[in-house]
Amino acid sequence: MKLFQTIRARLFLYYASIIVLLVTLFTSYFYLYTSVMLEKRASESLQQIAINTNQYLDAEFKNMNSVANRIISSEPIKAIYYDKTAVESKFFENQLKMFQLLFTVTGSSINYQINLVGTDGSFTEFGRKFDIGRRSPELISGLPWIQECLMLDGRFSISPPRINEWNSQGKQVISLSRAFSEVLGAKYDSIVEVQENYSVFSEMIENAVSLPGRNSKTGIKAYVYDGKGNQVYPFPGEYPPSIDYFRSIDVTEKNYGTCPISNDKTQEIIAFSRSEYSGWTVVVSESEKQLLAPVRSFRNGIFLLGLLVLVITLAITYAIAQQLTEPIRSIQHSINKLNLEDLNPAEPASDKSSTYELNKLNQAYVQMVNRLQASLEETVTAKSQEIQARMLALQAQVNPHFLYNTITIISIKAEKNNETEIVEMCENLTTMLRYIAKETSSAVTIDVELDYLQKYLSLMESRYPNQFRVQINLPDELKKVCVPKLIIQPIIENCFKYAFNIRAPWLIDIKGTISENYWTISVADNGIGFDDEVLQTIKCKINADTFEFASDEKDKIGLLNIYYRLKLQYKDQALFTIANKPEGGSVVTIGGFIKEEGHYEW
Repeated sequence: MKLFQTIRARLFLYYASIIVLLVTLFTSYFYLYTSVMLEKRASESLQQIAINTNQYLDAEFKNMNSVANRIISSEPIKAIYYDKTAVESKFFENQLKMFQLLFTVTGSSINYQINLVGTDGSFTEFGRKFDIGRRSPELISGLPWIQECLMLDGRFSISPPRINEWNSQGKQVISLSRAFSEVLGAKYDSIVEVQENYSVFSEMIENAVSLPGRNSKTGIKAYVYDGKGNQVYPFPGEYPPSIDYFRSIDVTEKNYGTCPISNDKTQEIIAFSRSEYSGWTVVVSESEKQLLAPVRSFRNGIFLLGLLVLVITLAITYAIAQQLTEPIRSIQHSINKLNLEDLNPAEPASDKSSTYELNKLNQAYVQMVNRLQASLEETVTAKSQEIQARMLALQAQVNPHFLYNTITIISIKAEKNNETEIVEMCENLTTMLRYIAKETSSAVTIDVELDYLQKYLSLMESRYPNQFRVQINLPDELKKVCVPKLIIQPIIENCFKYAFNIRAPWLIDIKGTISENYWTISVADNGIGFDDEVLQTIKCKINADTFEFASDEKDKIGLLNIYYRLKLQYKDQALFTIANKPEGGSVVTIGGFIKEEGHYEW
């Protein structure tokens, strides 16, 4: 009995039993089984064809919708489209700008005809035909697909195949349309129509179902319906189907499936796929008689083939079962020897006669053990670093409290001796330290930054009494803008450290502006200005693609770190410039992009 408990014996017995059972059933009930399998495979094949066809159509519609979305999302295009200037020169200028913008938005490889249609009669054509003019408002309002699109609140609609109303060539087209208005929230009064020739969709469907033409003799037929059940392919009125396929599958709520269908003359297998994106339904059918024709000719030779396959398969199964056990035994031996004191097993010998995947499994086990040892070492190291980090964090918490307490003691002693100036200096210094050390927010309003700056200037006034003057001219709206913390005071501090190596009085002028999209603040002084070498070094680091936060005073850590923080926040829309003034001194300008109009907080 132990023999039947081994992997080798079980693999052979299990696989051999399964194969014998399958071959026996296959040879005994071949005709019925083959018929069912062929029908199932045909259904799956038809199902895949229907799904693939719908995916191709959806991809085309998504591309058309993307073009329409890019157009109605372009404010410059809408501004020119709604510009009703009557001056002829202005009209031709707007016409040129409109075509240039449409070219930029849609790309040079556009294959669609794009029409911008207004209910007031305005009409813009771009693509295979370029023109800006007017059409009859009555004609536009009388088109059912336009009225349907205007009622969808900006969502796209797909028109059924129709004769193009906009030109006299009478081509069959399908279009995707989206309504838009001049401003958000206004009544929809215009439509962007992305139009494609019906022949493109027809060719796409025929290629998807591998049909060389509508008169194909393969037995596979394809029909396409829109969401309302209107026939899309073949073109309405041409080659009508003998069976109403859409009504047959409309009763089901599934998006795809297969089912048999029959009438007085023939029995067919159909597969359908309903698109959630476009609402279109693709139906693919094949005659069951043509499908099962190969079964009759194949039935006579299957019995001898089944017997031959049985003998060969049993022999292969026995050989595979014998080879599978060797790597498994090697892995079992390694697992039995595994312990935490020895996690470095020797590499197993390569056995070319064994199964490749199991040899790889054996090698993967050895590599896993090696990684386990490395992981244990990394875990020990990480725990050590975590303990060290916690100790440093505790020290960092103690030092600020010690500093605050010391400043408080100095303030109390000064207050007892009526040294009000020292008391005020201590209060300003404590406020500054708490502002710098506060970690609850990395962004503050400019008004808060100015309050912090006043504390700093009060301390500098105690150091340099009556030697400098600071002018601040910022609009009230700008003071509400949120910016990264500590971006103004380091610039002022840089003036005292490097610029004011001249005789007093020293002047600092802080000005700010705010527009629809940007805020800017410039700080100018009457100092000695930047040295050319230092100025060039700073500009080189600003123009570099990498971020290298300065750690040395000679690198101008205040200015560079301000630039890096602005760059991290505003990306390519950050503003940072430094320059020397012709009359002497220097000016530093910072700024950033305001994401939403009238919204200044992050």
